[in-house]
Amino acid sequence: MQFASKKLEVQRNKMDYQIKKLDASTYDEWNRFVNAHSELSIFHTIEWKKLIQDVFGYSPEYYYVKNQEGTLVGISPAFKCKTFSGKIIMSMPFFEYGGPFVEQGYDSAYKDIFELYKKKVESKEVKMVKIRGLPTMLDYSKFGLEGYAKQAEASDFILDLKGKDFEKDVWNRYAKESDIRTNIRKAIKKGAKINKSHNRELLYKLVFEKDNKLGSPAFPKKYFEKLEELFKDRLIYCSSFLPKEDMQLAISQPEKENIVTNDTKNLAPVASMVGIVFNNRMLLHQLGSDEHYLRTCSTFILFNEMIKDAMKMDLELVDFGRSRQESQHSHLKEQFLTQKREAYCYVYPITKAQDHYKYLWVEKIFAKMPWIINKTPLGQYIIKRNPQ
Repeated sequence: MQFASKKLEVQRNKMDYQIKKLDASTYDEWNRFVNAHSELSIFHTIEWKKLIQDVFGYSPEYYYVKNQEGTLVGISPAFKCKTFSGKIIMSMPFFEYGGPFVEQGYDSAYKDIFELYKKKVESKEVKMVKIRGLPTMLDYSKFGLEGYAKQAEASDFILDLKGKDFEKDVWNRYAKESDIRTNIRKAIKKGAKINKSHNRELLYKLVFEKDNKLGSPAFPKKYFEKLEELFKDRLIYCSSFLPKEDMQLAISQPEKENIVTNDTKNLAPVASMVGIVFNNRMLLHQLGSDEHYLRTCSTFILFNEMIKDAMKMDLELVDFGRSRQESQHSHLKEQFLTQKREAYCYVYPITKAQDHYKYLWVEKIFAKMPWIINKTPLGQYIIKRNPQ
């Protein structure tokens, strides 16, 4: 195998494929490849590349694989990020998935791609490589990666909807001990309503409030603006509202009530969520809430409503995203009949395999700092330097 450093190009001796760095001339071909393979996620699209570049300023390290006939048979998205511990290559910053994918018959390209990124550490261009996996949880270690550590990073939660009926297979199967149905009925009796308009401003406001209370720096407003600009037709918004005055409605079967409305004039927003539809799945992407209304369980309504929407759209899966193991979010997601899966990352060198846990000190500091930090440039600086 030969490595051409200037062209960043890998060639097999048999010339059965080449690995080249992505440029704008291949954008359309790249997206056609992503749309044709259900194994891939929204994070593999060119639009997501533009989102991360425009909002966070990271440098793309995107590569594609072409066979002898010039057909694209594989892709690998990643970014070079400046972090608190130095420059790293990461796929995908902040989000669930993003690893390389190649078609059958070209499996050796996996090793070559990982070697290509590894060379950037050895040349001291970056200090570390961290690659997340695919939605299929493909185990890259079986391709003979040398020097990489396979690291359990979090868990993700998948709800399989194929061939299922909402009332019989979802609503009636919520575990009694989880209180999901009780909480949803309780919220509806308090007058909860759902609005599904594309209210980006409301989502950002509630996400900011939630992150601020948790002591986490919030994503910049520009992120939500670009998300809407690039993926508007793929976004499903869902927001819950409550009457401004306490009330209790006499409703015998709340779960059968039509609580969706466009009129929220006299209601207070309490929670908001957005999902992204791609490759026959819905990814629950951002959730914001007002802590003063948590006792009303309005977030339970959002999860339940998103599941109903996914089933109406004949989607096969709802992806609840990843959470750290044994966290409160992890426990909540398990209650919605999800399958819990280990989410791995692949880190080089092995001595850096635990580095992503060291970033947690940032969250601990924020939890003790005044809320005003989220309204200063310091908060955005910390986000950009902590792409976990």
